[in-house]
Amino acid sequence: MLSKSDYRYFEKAHQAALISDFNKTHVGCIAVYQGNIIAIGCNTHKTHPRQQYYNQFRTIRYSDSKYLPKMHAEIHCLNVIRNLDINFAKVKLYVYRTRKDQDFGLSRPCASCIAAIRDLGIRQIYYTTNEGYVFEKIEIKN
Repeated sequence: MLSKSDYRYFEKAHQAALISDFNKTHVGCIAVYQGNIIAIGCNTHKTHPRQQYYNQFRTIRYSDSKYLPKMHAEIHCLNVIRNLDINFAKVKLYVYRTRKDQDFGLSRPCASCIAAIRDLGIRQIYYTTNEGYVFEKIEIKN
């Protein structure tokens, strides 16, 4: 069951998604620590070496193709907080994807973003689906 605060954070992630410069997919992500928003990110056409690194964890559909390192909302958000001296196990990520034909869409982080989330030790992610909102606890591999 989501709290009123969770819904407010989803609204902030929605606002972040509206900043995206992608034509089709608009995704926003916010990081919350001890009740405060500490970072905001959106997907962008800008490339980034950290996204390029984490793309190795994605499945490539065709052997002759590769993913361009265009920054995902989660990586954009994590870049802001990665050097902070905080307990990342207490950070919550909220990811929101807008759609033209309905209020929201599936925004579960991809394999590359999950790898980045795990690397920081973040365990709690909330994201939109085609039907509503979901909470997922991420297992941290030792």
